[in-house]
Amino acid sequence: MLSLLVTLVVAQRTVVMPNGPAPKVAASSAVAVLLDPSSSWERRSAAVQALEHVARPLSEATQAQLVEAFERASAKLPPCRAGAGSPCQVEFGPCTSHRSFLLAALAASTGVPAPAAQTLALARIEEPQAPAMERQLAFELLARAAHPAAERVARGLLNHPEYACQTSALGTLAGFPSLTDETGDVLALALRSGSIAELDLGALLAGRTEPWAPRLLKAALRHPSGGIRRGVVRGAALRPSGSAELKRGVLQLATCDPLLDVREEAKAVLRSWRVSTPAIACQSSGWKQQGRVVTGRDGGVSLDESRAPPGGACLELSKVADAGSARTRRGTVVILGDVGGSCVLGLDHGEFGGALLRVVADGGAEVITERSIDLNPEALIRRGDERLVISGLEHMHGSGAVGRLDTRDGGSLSYAPLASLDGVPRAWAATTTHLFLAFDAASGMRVCPGQTGEVIFIYGADGSFAVADGPASRCLSRR
Repeated sequence: MLSLLVTLVVAQRTVVMPNGPAPKVAASSAVAVLLDPSSSWERRSAAVQALEHVARPLSEATQAQLVEAFERASAKLPPCRAGAGSPCQVEFGPCTSHRSFLLAALAASTGVPAPAAQTLALARIEEPQAPAMERQLAFELLARAAHPAAERVARGLLNHPEYACQTSALGTLAGFPSLTDETGDVLALALRSGSIAELDLGALLAGRTEPWAPRLLKAALRHPSGGIRRGVVRGAALRPSGSAELKRGVLQLATCDPLLDVREEAKAVLRSWRVSTPAIACQSSGWKQQGRVVTGRDGGVSLDESRAPPGGACLELSKVADAGSARTRRGTVVILGDVGGSCVLGLDHGEFGGALLRVVADGGAEVITERSIDLNPEALIRRGDERLVISGLEHMHGSGAVGRLDTRDGGSLSYAPLASLDGVPRAWAATTTHLFLAFDAASGMRVCPGQTGEVIFIYGADGSFAVADGPASRCLSRR
């Protein structure tokens, strides 16, 4: 019986081990330990770890032995209850089956897996009743072979709400020498949706050479989420012989990207390429900031942190909440507003994400969406016909997000993420075509070094973004 448990992260594996020294298995005896049906799970996990550090791949004969042992091993899972982990991360523990350890050994071997191992992995991926861990390990094994089935699985994982699944998918796709047009279409959709592991997506697009790649790279360089643009820069840092489009893009980010941190990272990449950054004045956005008032092509708009007064379906709820929000054991509930005759609520779990709920006819709540990141609802605001949800999180350096509420056929609501933000929105406003957000000038949304006050960013309905000319952004136009 295990006493106190601690969690150790080894390579890409999480291993739950008893408190105290973990068993060690030499690489030379690792296969024998894994083939032995009486080995403990602790020794099996140590054996897999030993194989992960062996440079020479397992021989085809040894892989065939492991495949045969998998087929003989019982499909019955150990009699214990595993914790609710991510379906895209492998956690070894007392609930791990002998079959999973055998698959893990095959996936851990360097080089291209043997045909027998690939056939086994393909069968586990295609089996809908296969345990989640077996399917994930089979996916990893096929990814080592750049198998088309792994590319197909990775495409599906790009739409998974869990961050770990998105990073697993993007990491897998980055290792493929060539990706299909279908994968390019899925990456384009992920780029437009804003619901993706941004740094990984930007880095992936920096290294692709397929016919669709220049178009997606161009979109990534102009993406309103700073994480996408920063990801392109970090991907470029690994590719000194990158394409002409990539080099022009990094130069563009180094000179005139609105975010100071993105410009500085891009400049460092240029220095590593022995390319100087030209001192130029960036083109004005056409928007002028004075305090929280912005004037420009659409006239003037004043930003504030207020929410629309509750009305319609939200009126009764507002009578039992304090100023449109209330604390519960699950977090802060914010009354966002009436959408299509239903009252929409925001639930803020702090650093653990949040949810959007719709109050239904019987007084209960129907979940519209629940996300672990980029959803801490603050306000609901209209940009033309769009209903935008503004999120903000006061945790560490602060962050935020913008998403859209859409009405489906039948009247149900859905949520579409649009952009993540490197700071907490302090005030907001919108016109029929633009959303205006104010941030602390010293936050992750800082434009110029050493500034105080606020900086205002403008997000267009066409996907464009800009920063208003003001005291905290003046360095862009004075170089």
